Amino acid sequence: MFYGSIFESEVSSVLEELCDALPSIQTCLIRSVDSARSAEDILKACRFHSIEPHVLGENVFLDKCQIHDALNAGLFTGFDEVWLLDREATPVDLSSALSSTSDGCVFSEKGLPDDIKKGMTIAHCCLLLADGCGLLNYACREQQIEEKIKRLSG
Repeated sequence: MFYGSIFESEVSSVLEELCDALPSIQTCLIRSVDSARSAEDILKACRFHSIEPHVLGENVFLDKCQIHDALNAGLFTGFDEVWLLDREATPVDLSSALSSTSDGCVFSEKGLPDDIKKGMTIAHCCLLLADGCGLLNYACREQQIEEKIKRLSG
């Protein structure tokens, strides 16, 4: 697992650059939008931006086309957390996984929490992006994805 934190970077800009560059991505699981963490609140935020996500259990998902729609609509503005999955949306229990937004933890200082690693494995997450407080946390399974993220940050 590769992970770190990048100053002055955000979910929306990295997602915009990498979404099409990662052909294995099929689904985006949204764990936080503008600090909203409940499925109900995330659903409201999506609908406010005219995005109709898929809801399975307590999880809110976007398919690959909807990711572009969400970016174009300005859904991700800070304190967001998205998990990009290499499979179709399936219900998964991530309630034990802590928030990855940088107001809660900084991966480059504290490392990648074990509950996040476990959640990423269970959910088949290839890339986790979470921002807030002027910092982007990321975690991924492939070194080449990490290298792309680091190149984007300049």
